[in-house]
Amino acid sequence: MQAALEQLAGGAALALEAIAILVILYGAGEAVLDIVTATRGRTTITRRAIWLHFARWLLIGLEFALAADIVATTVAPTWDDLGQLAAIAGIRTFLNVFLERDIHDVRDMNYEAVSRPDATVSAHTPAHFEAHP
Repeated sequence: MQAALEQLAGGAALALEAIAILVILYGAGEAVLDIVTATRGRTTITRRAIWLHFARWLLIGLEFALAADIVATTVAPTWDDLGQLAAIAGIRTFLNVFLERDIHDVRDMNYEAVSRPDATVSAHTPAHFEAHP
């Protein structure tokens, strides 16, 4: 029974890590396409909007990577495994907190710019990306 659980946890962890990689690669691909489009002058997407959109994909990828680490550690963990998980979770949580804070700061800055009548705002603020994850 223990061996079956270890195999299941190993397979699940591998699948979650693969999903994390795919999510991050997809987000990076979109960011690269947005950068190329923006540098060719075909759009008014701002650098900040591109970063904000990519940061969202990074956050999702980090969540899947952390889930993979948790699953991998669930079956018969050693103290070393738990220590590594705690360090990884701490680092990922730290990154997550600061990325989310930056996302909210950018969103708040754009809200303030829109709410002031004398402000000029690009047609493609981060709200432009709200339509897709």
